[in-house]
Amino acid sequence: PYSESGKSEPMAGIYRPYIASLIQSILVGENVSLHHALDVIGHIESIDATDYSWELSNINRFEDYQWARALAENEFRRVPLISVVASKRKTGKTTVVTRLVSELQNIGLSVGVVKSDKHGFQMDHEGTDTDLVYKAGADAVAIAGPTETAIRIRTKEQSNLYEISQFMPVDIVILETRSQGIAPIIEVTQEGYTEELISDPMDRVATIEIGKLDQDVPELVRHIQEMMRSLNGRRYC
Repeated sequence: PYSESGKSEPMAGIYRPYIASLIQSILVGENVSLHHALDVIGHIESIDATDYSWELSNINRFEDYQWARALAENEFRRVPLISVVASKRKTGKTTVVTRLVSELQNIGLSVGVVKSDKHGFQMDHEGTDTDLVYKAGADAVAIAGPTETAIRIRTKEQSNLYEISQFMPVDIVILETRSQGIAPIIEVTQEGYTEELISDPMDRVATIEIGKLDQDVPELVRHIQEMMRSLNGRRYC
């Protein structure tokens, strides 16, 4: 098979037993690459496997392994998600989330955002009809307009961010939180503060310095796009 890049993937090939002796002769030579082996073998039939580029990708680096884990984490979620965390306030999480939302929408994904705020917040406007009935004691208030819908629910404790994310009608959700988040995790840092990372390196797929968004975000979006393409292929094939 050959992948989206047009590169053949000999590790996923099917071969006749007679080439075993050829492979042995290649292994004792100076060039032991599988692509060199294909040249020695001779006639090879190729099939288009671009829909399975993620499955055919090699795990040669720790970064590759992290993204393979990210795919596995999201495979059975109703809505795939990725977390954006930082060790302290005012690091730039919201800046990164805003940039990610824009970039992911540009490649055709609908994006939801769930944010944690341990200090409380006020979403409704003072004196509106929904604000008045909520203050009167309603346990939940919803308002539906022509282009947006809002639901305000009274809770006894802080809601579970993951559970909220799984009910959002979007392709992918970004969780913004100061806690360690839910894998896969993107951690935001300021320049020179990488020693203070709080996320588990096994769950962390990227570290973004707030001053290097133009450099870091496009590569991150590419990985997310590949992950989503693979997830959609697994769900709908």
